[in-house]
Amino acid sequence: MGDGGTYQSHSRLPRLRSSRGLVQKSIEQHIWPVTHTLNLLSLLILRSSQIVILGSLILILVGCKPSAEKCAEWTRSKELECLNKLCWQDKVPTYDWRQSELLKLNGTWYLGPKGYYSSGMNGAYFPWAIGDKNVSKRGVEIFLNGRGSWLIPADASTPRPPGKSSLDEARDDGDPIKYTSLGPGLERYEVEKRTPYGIQPFSVYIATNRNRIRGEGHPTLTCRGGHCSSGDSLQPDLFADYRVKEEDAEDWTEIHAEIVRILGLLVSIGPAEAVDLRPERCQ
Repeated sequence: MGDGGTYQSHSRLPRLRSSRGLVQKSIEQHIWPVTHTLNLLSLLILRSSQIVILGSLILILVGCKPSAEKCAEWTRSKELECLNKLCWQDKVPTYDWRQSELLKLNGTWYLGPKGYYSSGMNGAYFPWAIGDKNVSKRGVEIFLNGRGSWLIPADASTPRPPGKSSLDEARDDGDPIKYTSLGPGLERYEVEKRTPYGIQPFSVYIATNRNRIRGEGHPTLTCRGGHCSSGDSLQPDLFADYRVKEEDAEDWTEIHAEIVRILGLLVSIGPAEAVDLRPERCQ
């Protein structure tokens, strides 16, 4: 009987626990939807308040029209930017895009033959050292810049100023210079430029049997760290910058002749039509 009593007391325990669990579960089933609904309402009210505040700020900002001076400043900046690049407001002229690339330089439209010219880089490219295994990494780049690219200060009518060459500066500073004749029509000057940070060497190649496209003097190529640069003034308001690999620098005379030939293929087709470049908030 003792064993039986123990059995009965233990057999009731699970039933009590089960009943409590059912009651608790029933309460949760009724209360949880109410609590969840209240939480959702609170979240919606909070989000609505945020939206109202944000909308009010936007209306305030939109309603505040910029000053006339600010609008004029923005418009002038956009006009200068669009002198030498295609802008979405432009009225593009009709041309044969299968044969030519369209460039805009100093507010004038130009066409250059595909295979050389690119509207994306606003310039041209041609390979050099044909037959070399690294020909894909070697070539000559031509970047064309209108006067809006060198404002002094922000005035597009100011011409690009002539600068003293690196070789002339080295001579004036008394830096060591080694001269080498590379054959008829080509000279090389190897300079050990002394600076507060140590010696910074560079080389200058001069094609003495050729003339600059405009102005006096001979075409000069300056090389540092494997890369060379040069340039020519094509017009009073148009400049061409060149990029050449240093391993091709001894071909500078021939390279410059090819550059001049390719630049001669660029044809002006007229000025770009004036368009409204004011920001929308200023219109």
